[in-house]
Amino acid sequence: MKPEVFQKGTEHLKKADPLLAALIKEYGNGRLQLDKIAGLPNESILKELIQVKGIGSWTAEMFLLFALGRTDVFPLDDLGIKRAIQIQYGMEDLPSKAEMEQIGAAWAPYESIVCLYLWQSLNNKPSV
Repeated sequence: MKPEVFQKGTEHLKKADPLLAALIKEYGNGRLQLDKIAGLPNESILKELIQVKGIGSWTAEMFLLFALGRTDVFPLDDLGIKRAIQIQYGMEDLPSKAEMEQIGAAWAPYESIVCLYLWQSLNNKPSV
């Protein structure tokens, strides 16, 4: 699809969804090349996406994980992942980034798959 298709009629999006409007603008001006992004390494994609106003590291990591299906994404700032690791590893406090990196090193290159299980583990609370 041509970038100009996305630029036409997007004024209403600026109020409704600033993130979507920013993505359309970046795609429209050629700065964000979605047709080429899938072939890039994770770090390059993160760097590209974070430049878009409204996209932070967590959002970019979720894009890698869910939109591109990357298996080697470990969202260190995700509260759900932190909480699940705390529970599964019997930690008193939420794990630090260093602790998460140490734990997650054993999961490479399948961190995303482990994260899916960790998120799911939070949904399996027994009723009391």
